Amino acid sequence: MQYYRARLTHLEAARDEAAKAYAAIRNDPEAGVELRAYASCDLAYVWVHTRMRAPGAREEIQALLDEVEALPVRDSKTASIWDCRQLIHSFDLNWNGVTDCTLKLLELYREYRDPLGVAHSLKLLKENLFLVGDWPQYFAFSQRAPQILAELGDDAAAAYAPLLQHRGILWAGRYAEAEPFVRAELEDVREFKHKERLTGALLHVGYTLGLQRRFAEAEAHFAELLEVHRVRGNTFGRASALGWYGRLKGMAGELETGIAYLRERCEADLTRGNPNGTAEGLVWLGEVLEMQARRYGQTPDGTYALWEAQHTYLHSLGKFASRKHYDCGALAGLMRVHYAQGETEQAETYATSAEQLARPFEYNEYLAAIALTRGHMAWNRGDRGAARGLYRQALIHALRFNRFALDELLGVHNWETPLVPLVPFCLAQGEAGRELLRELLLWWQRETNRTDLDPVSTISPVGLGTSLLAAEQLARRLEPGDGSPQLTVVEQLRAALQ
Repeated sequence: MQYYRARLTHLEAARDEAAKAYAAIRNDPEAGVELRAYASCDLAYVWVHTRMRAPGAREEIQALLDEVEALPVRDSKTASIWDCRQLIHSFDLNWNGVTDCTLKLLELYREYRDPLGVAHSLKLLKENLFLVGDWPQYFAFSQRAPQILAELGDDAAAAYAPLLQHRGILWAGRYAEAEPFVRAELEDVREFKHKERLTGALLHVGYTLGLQRRFAEAEAHFAELLEVHRVRGNTFGRASALGWYGRLKGMAGELETGIAYLRERCEADLTRGNPNGTAEGLVWLGEVLEMQARRYGQTPDGTYALWEAQHTYLHSLGKFASRKHYDCGALAGLMRVHYAQGETEQAETYATSAEQLARPFEYNEYLAAIALTRGHMAWNRGDRGAARGLYRQALIHALRFNRFALDELLGVHNWETPLVPLVPFCLAQGEAGRELLRELLLWWQRETNRTDLDPVSTISPVGLGTSLLAAEQLARRLEPGDGSPQLTVVEQLRAALQ
């Protein structure tokens, strides 16, 4: 009974109290070896999440895990020590170690024929591919994972397959597709009162809504999330949530608020030591600082915002480099900053480095930004033919990411963006720029979703080789946003040319 009370305390998100209860059971010789093993597993899990940064804690946690492994208890519960070990490797940004431990965890759960454990392990493997930023492998594994789960029978596959769904598809541009299952997660948490999981569920729903530019709906979830952190006294959790909220505030045009929130997030990450999240916060802060620099223009404030964005991106590429998607984001940001500063040689150097990361992993939003900026540089040096070809690439890659990226790149809606959007740039070039927009308008109506450097297959839901008009129609249907009418590329270009 003492153990179940400890578990209930843990589920109530009272981790410190739960740790004391688990430790008492672990040290109770009359508790029985199985119960002591279970309590030790749970204690290790709490410690990994709360004490990893304390002096000597890592060694103490490792000794506890070794202690459990030496006990004569072999079942699904004690297998969870490998879950703790993969978390330790994740803290060290050791992705190979994460994979090795998670594969061991999967092996044990398959041996014990535990469908919930198998589903959990498969989701952890997806999480690792997401953190690394390997989108092709992430989607390939997403296809394979249900087959592994089905080895335990059709009932297991039907019952636990929803657990395999993962928020990582958001980073590949699939916003609306992610919404149903992040909402289902939140509903599950509320129904079963899983207080420990409430903050993560609220965060994912709020962020997913914000990416779809449904800012009012996102606000409600973040307000509840921040209140939960306040009540629990979780200052780090609150600061982390503010980082996600800050990015959305930047997208919504509230730049000062967004920057303030992201600064708080980055300071907390750097102070506490949050290797997984530090690069994320720094890259997002850099992007919103770029937005601020574009708003200020050629003023001392604009110059300082650019300098600060540059410093932030470089900081991200220091000891926090390892999540390839954010490494690419920092390189693309440095490309834009140097372009804005008139340093085209440095901008091209960073564009090359960013493309080397973006192309094999299909970071279509960054491939679009790289081609767009290179197109501007080509135009500025008088190479109109090269600019036209690069703008075509930019539009195609933005389309492959999603229709939000396409509209952001065009720039007709005047959304806040670190990019120098295509249509305003061309209109500022006079009649020559208008002529280029007319050429792009005709091309978009006649050509297909193809570039010279296409992969054999794609992670994009917009199929290779289809007409651009049909591909755009699909992309817009997949991302309805807030439901308001959408202007097509043809409509936007025609309106700009009137």
